[in-house]
Amino acid sequence: MSGWAVELKPRMWRSLDTCIEYLTNELHIARRDSLDAAHHTDARAEVPGVSRPDSAKRMRDAFEASAHTKWLEAKVADSRAGMADGSNRRIDAKEWALIRAAKQKQRITL
Repeated sequence: MSGWAVELKPRMWRSLDTCIEYLTNELHIARRDSLDAAHHTDARAEVPGVSRPDSAKRMRDAFEASAHTKWLEAKVADSRAGMADGSNRRIDAKEWALIRAAKQKQRITL
């Protein structure tokens, strides 16, 4: 089995024009005479702010990932600055082993 995974789900279009543009430019399908648009309705296009839910979710996820990355970079920068100015100290292996053992003991009692 290869490492490729394909998730098959229907793609939604705001208009037939964008669908035709995708078929022509991205999929290079030149012949579209068998395209059946008999059941197409513009009801979704009339609702403001409603577009493809999969795109909206992808954008929300990207925004959350970006926010987390910024938070993490700020924490790392603060830690490095603390190491440079001496406000943070380095914990040696023996001391960390004692701290870890105390935390594990505390977890067991919970």
